[in-house]
Amino acid sequence: MREEAAGRKQGLAPEVMARLLDLESGGEDLPDAFRTIPVVKTYLNRNIVMVRHPQTGRLQFVQMYAALFGHGSSVYSFERWSAFLEAAPRRLLARRTGVAVLPRYTTAPRQPLETPSRVPRRTRKPLEFSRNQVERGRGSTAVCYRAGRGTRYAAALGLLWLLWVMYVDDGQLTDVAEAKGSGQALILTFFEELGTGLSTEKREWMGKQGIFLGVAHDLEALPTDLDIAFWPKDAIEEELRKHIQRFRTLGVCPPGEASKFRGIAGFAAGAQFGQLGRAPMRPFKQRQYTDKPPWGLSLTMERSIDFVEMLLDLKLERKVQVVPDLRLPLVVASDAQVEPTEYPGGGALVCDPETGQRFWGYLQFSDKVLHMWQLTFADLEAGRQPIALCEAAMVPLSLLQWPEAFRGRRVVWYVDNTAAMAAFVKGASANEFLERIVGLCWMLAYHLDVRIWFEWVDSDSNWSDGVSRLFEADELAQQLGFQLSPMDQPAAEWGLSWLFMWRYAQSATEELALV
Repeated sequence: MREEAAGRKQGLAPEVMARLLDLESGGEDLPDAFRTIPVVKTYLNRNIVMVRHPQTGRLQFVQMYAALFGHGSSVYSFERWSAFLEAAPRRLLARRTGVAVLPRYTTAPRQPLETPSRVPRRTRKPLEFSRNQVERGRGSTAVCYRAGRGTRYAAALGLLWLLWVMYVDDGQLTDVAEAKGSGQALILTFFEELGTGLSTEKREWMGKQGIFLGVAHDLEALPTDLDIAFWPKDAIEEELRKHIQRFRTLGVCPPGEASKFRGIAGFAAGAQFGQLGRAPMRPFKQRQYTDKPPWGLSLTMERSIDFVEMLLDLKLERKVQVVPDLRLPLVVASDAQVEPTEYPGGGALVCDPETGQRFWGYLQFSDKVLHMWQLTFADLEAGRQPIALCEAAMVPLSLLQWPEAFRGRRVVWYVDNTAAMAAFVKGASANEFLERIVGLCWMLAYHLDVRIWFEWVDSDSNWSDGVSRLFEADELAQQLGFQLSPMDQPAAEWGLSWLFMWRYAQSATEELALV
């Protein structure tokens, strides 16, 4: 099994690996955290806050004698203290884990040996044993060696990103189930000794399910699935559905409601696969900032909320692998070029270190693609630069070109355009067409079960640069043994609604999988 193979790679027995995957989590909150931080008095008269009077409804400006925002704010000043409250319990938990959770050796009374032990002297402390030590019992090498095994066990826990983490005043603990809540008890004691107790009302006791910073996670299936799934907590999902129902019932969306919907959807997207919930928010951003009355629900808004609702219904969870994939990741480099005197070109090089396969593709973007991006060749001659669009397009084009090579794999993808790379990471872009390319990429990745890590590479080091310019004449790709494969143009479906793009990605990966 994959967990057993991963355990062997870390030097851990299968039963130890199984214990490492039997996890629980709990949550803590530090009450009145910001009120305990000293603040320079000169900061206290710089905050003017607008409030609505609860009885008259009038708006009033009030001078607040408190550090609310800015460089000298309580949040900013709390940062170092929060870092300490994260680091110190980690040290305590690591020490506990190294000595308390291991199987115990027998501790029979010491019996002096008539002959020296055959255990050789070790050269490194603390594993330095005397030759005349007993082989079993309290002073035996097995008991003395326990600390060394504890170090390895604690290191394994570190590899799994266990123990304690804090975000300002919110804390979350992940620990092995066999610890039976001892880690959480240790943290409670630590905070009590500091004189700053934790909130009992907001405490989440150790269990298989938990919520941290508005995101729910479930550890129940971890031993079998080998990954942890994340999803917005129920209150967030319910709030999104209430907004959708209100929009459809009333048929209107004022700027304030658009702002709220964007904020909630953006927060929820952080726990969705590929942050796909960010992609369809453009019409609501337009309503929030630039639209004029009347505030009727536009067609693009209706299509966007249809897509958001579909994401909620399908529950496209964001998953994090806990046990490393034993297969090496695919390595991909893609690039594009835009020159005023010719049509843009693009290329991609794919290397599979597992099979040794190397393949590459190229294309020259057509007039139809430029038209879909609301560009013409005359625009290129005038100096328009759709380089970010072309570079980003090479990612979904590559996934469509070689679906079976990517299916179920981890990928390290090198891109030399910072705008494109940032858009893939954020799941959105200020450019509408770039945002659609990013959304399509993550749709394809979902259907192909692909996990992509984007990495920036400078243009001079990008080994796909020649392919994007010289196409099949690139000597480097030929010398390295890459197999040539001309690539298809972006399809017309790239310009359809989000719901149609989802169906296109689903059908395209299924159809190409049969080729």
